[in-house]
This record gives sequence, structure tokens and C-alpha cells, in this order.
Amino acid sequence: MNSQDDWTKLMESRKLLSELLVYVADGRKQYSSVVKGGNGTLEDADNLDVTSLRERLEKANLEIDGSREMLVERWKEHLRLCASE
Repeated sequence: MNSQDDWTKLMESRKLLSELLVYVADGRKQYSSVVKGGNGTLEDADNLDVTSLRERLEKANLEIDGSREMLVERWKEHLRLCASE
């Protein structure tokens, strides 16, 4: 983006833009609504994106702030507690 020439070439190349979008999106975590996905399993928690995790935590009246890793652990702990009850 520092060079206007390079930025113009990038914008003109649909194939390159498509490849960049696929590269950026690859490996991203999946959104799963609370209604659609329910609580899920401990394994499912690792595949949820931050929005999905925060929605579930909020519904369970749990803290929604923190890194993705913190949210995953918080959600897993909630699932463990629910399973033991």
C-alpha cells in the first residue's frame, strides 16, 4: 500500500485478490449461532469463532471479555460443569 503503482496492480488483478481472500479466510474459525449450534461439545469449542463464543458465554451469564483462548477455556469449563450436574 506504500506504493500507488503496486496497489493499482493489485486492484486490477481479480485472480490475485481472490487468492488473497481465500488465503486470509482459510483456517478461520466458524461462526455458529447459539440457536443453530446449541451448546455443542468440548471439541466444538475449538472451532468456534470469537463471536460464537461470546454469544454463548453471554447467554450463560459468563464473562465475555478476553482473548479467544480465554473464551474457549471459559466455555469449555462451563460445558464441563453442565455435564457434571
